[in-house]
Amino acid sequence: MSHLPRVLLLVVLALLLTSCTFPGARDRITEYDTRAVVHADGTVDVTETITYDFGRDPSPGLLREIPLSQRVGLMRHRVWEISDVEVTSPSGAPAGIEKQDEWRRVLTLEIGDTGAPVTGAQTYEISYTVHGALNDEGDGPQLHWDFVGDEWGVPVNGVTVRVEAPSVVGAECFYEESYRDQDGDTEYWDEECDQSGHDGAAAGFGHPRLDSGAPLSGVVYLEEGTVEFTEPEHALAPLPRWITLAGALSLPVVLVAAFFLDRHVTRWREKRRFRIRQGFGEELPDLPPAVAGFLFHKKRLRAEHALALLVSLEEKGHLASVPKENGKGGDWLFVKQDSNVALTPAERSLRRGMFGLNSEIDLTWLGRSMSKTRIKWIEYALLREAGQHGLVVRPWLWYPAVLGCGLVLIAAICTGVIVNALTPLDLAGLEMFSAAVLPTALIALFLPNQRTPYGDHVRDLLAEGRKNPRELEPVMAIALGLPDETVRALNAKVPNLSPYLRDHGYRRGWNRTVNDRIRSSRRTSSGSGSGGGRVSGRGGGGGGGGRR
Repeated sequence: MSHLPRVLLLVVLALLLTSCTFPGARDRITEYDTRAVVHADGTVDVTETITYDFGRDPSPGLLREIPLSQRVGLMRHRVWEISDVEVTSPSGAPAGIEKQDEWRRVLTLEIGDTGAPVTGAQTYEISYTVHGALNDEGDGPQLHWDFVGDEWGVPVNGVTVRVEAPSVVGAECFYEESYRDQDGDTEYWDEECDQSGHDGAAAGFGHPRLDSGAPLSGVVYLEEGTVEFTEPEHALAPLPRWITLAGALSLPVVLVAAFFLDRHVTRWREKRRFRIRQGFGEELPDLPPAVAGFLFHKKRLRAEHALALLVSLEEKGHLASVPKENGKGGDWLFVKQDSNVALTPAERSLRRGMFGLNSEIDLTWLGRSMSKTRIKWIEYALLREAGQHGLVVRPWLWYPAVLGCGLVLIAAICTGVIVNALTPLDLAGLEMFSAAVLPTALIALFLPNQRTPYGDHVRDLLAEGRKNPRELEPVMAIALGLPDETVRALNAKVPNLSPYLRDHGYRRGWNRTVNDRIRSSRRTSSGSGSGGGRVSGRGGGGGGGGRR
């Protein structure tokens, strides 16, 4: 099976991330002061004084993005306008607006000078007028504004806000707090700002520090009739900014090309494997049952493989099995013994994990000994043995090859970034994805595969033997996961078989105990959660920015 579908999903995620502007490693905002004046005609003059510390990495200046809409429904946005934008720098940094763009209801300001990059702490004073900022939820006009947006990719320190208005009758301030637990679940909730209050003529808010991406919102309640209020305007929700016309037109073309490339290379590869396999014999090679079962089950350890290793340990004299006195349901004890017969790496790993400092164990203790690390070591040892038989590419060859191809794949995924760096093109979003699809698909199709033609041939022989198991040894049948009825029939043909292998109930208990441990070792948890009824990040304004 081709790697292409899985890799293309990774490309989407990687390019959505690489299309953003990332801050420097030590960037931060040391002061963020906002002054807003609400006029009687309903307009709001805003002045933001932002001290941004660029650290030692030079930057052309500051990027500021200010939303011009707010989602109020599935496809409905409340909109407002911004005018009279001006920027100065009290610290003396270049403060010209090199590019001012209003696209998809976001005003983007590229402040500074590409030819005169800055470092260290620089202060920028951004002023503008907002038309349509006020809203009314039934209790009179109010200004609900995100004075610090949730799109700043750096910590924000020293937040202060002052809002002047004809008559302030109330004020609230909230910021977003979050907690991520050990299972990866994240909970968000609102906390009141450290400073919040009003004196009738103005409202003031403040908070010492906000984490990266944490918004701070203030609600200023005004007396009815003191300001002119007009009903907010609404519009259809804008498309996400990463969807562009060029990207939408080019994407189907490159996806179709990648599809046909995938089909062509996959067919060529299968034909080549088929020709190679014509030279192999039809006799099943003499393989350890655990290795055969591991190969047949796609190189994932199962309880049946561990049982096959246990039988091999007993046959080589490294342990003995005895019925457990007073055991429940015919339990067995495995007693550690010394033997000069050499063990395979997988047998050695299982024996070391089973006994530890103990000389005898039962099934309950064995289940506890199957830790996540032990399971990984047994799987790796079985993989090594399979490589020695030519069934898979040996790990010492496989892992460096994967690392090298992974680096090339990363370069292919970053094709759009490389194109932007070497050409005057300014690819973003879908355009970057389209540029990366074909080179990524080409590299992905030739990623090293741990399969070998001989391994595929042996796996087919094992599948055929599983369908016609009359010639299989009982332990091999167990390792291949054959039904209990078939195993019982094969057991009857072998007089010296270990008694616990003839015990159907014990084998069921073994499979349940060991498989539960294996499944729990592979289980991961992830997710996120959020609190309800939050205020922070729900107002107008906000946005963010960072270094250019």
